[in-house]
Amino acid sequence: MKNRTNISFAVKAAVSIALSGIVMIPASLCASAANVSASATSFNSSWERYKEVSDGDGCLTYGFNTWATDEDYAWARHDTNSHYASLYNGSGWHTGSAKSGGKLSRVDVTHKGNSVSYYMYY
Repeated sequence: MKNRTNISFAVKAAVSIALSGIVMIPASLCASAANVSASATSFNSSWERYKEVSDGDGCLTYGFNTWATDEDYAWARHDTNSHYASLYNGSGWHTGSAKSGGKLSRVDVTHKGNSVSYYMYY
């Protein structure tokens, strides 16, 4: 019985540590101060747009290109805050890596659907 208790404790400890890591990372991202969003429905030719964040310290660059393949993209940059880019197209949600201030988070995916929404969370 003693061995079973030790295993049970070890499993609970491992699960707690794993879950705390999973919860801590998204929680810091979900506690973001703001976000920027845009959407588009025109995908006949390549285009690119820019949207500045409300504090003036970052920008969401988003668009559609046809260079090698039809592609939707969102690039997020914030000078001081942690941030990430995300987009939603006909194949679902796509999210770039979380980045610290001054670095670029990118999402580049194959285009799908008639409408795409682009986001920057910081």
